[in-house]
Amino acid sequence: MRPCHSFRLLSLLLLVAVIGCSGKPEGPPPPPLVPFSGVVQLNGKPAVLAQIRFEPQGQTRGFGATATTDGEGRFELTSQGGQKGVPEGEYKVTISSFFLGEGYEPTPEEQAKIKAMGTPTPIPQQYSDMEMTPLTVTVGPQGGAESFDLK
Repeated sequence: MRPCHSFRLLSLLLLVAVIGCSGKPEGPPPPPLVPFSGVVQLNGKPAVLAQIRFEPQGQTRGFGATATTDGEGRFELTSQGGQKGVPEGEYKVTISSFFLGEGYEPTPEEQAKIKAMGTPTPIPQQYSDMEMTPLTVTVGPQGGAESFDLK
């Protein structure tokens, strides 16, 4: 084979490989997200900077969702990739105290937000453990809202 033909053949093979590898991802599309928000209180008072996790149960698709409460205990769920909402389905819910993590240095913006909201509310251990939490939620096709009044 002449060098010019070899180059053309190699180019054609590369083009076919790139086109073949750039198709749509396999598997079902991710489930649609619906809005979900709520309020967390501890003994009737807003739970400030509480971290909420919705963990899918049973046939519920997706990776769940998370949120952090504001100074009034309000939250709005966000799914993987920062998209607002959560797929409909059954969830086990954990709520835990705000924790920055060992060695984590908050940015000046994060420091200002934490200072403006106040001291994080200490949440009882039973609500932060996936095995112990009594909290469950069913998210319907239109989304929804839930109030959690922890004791």
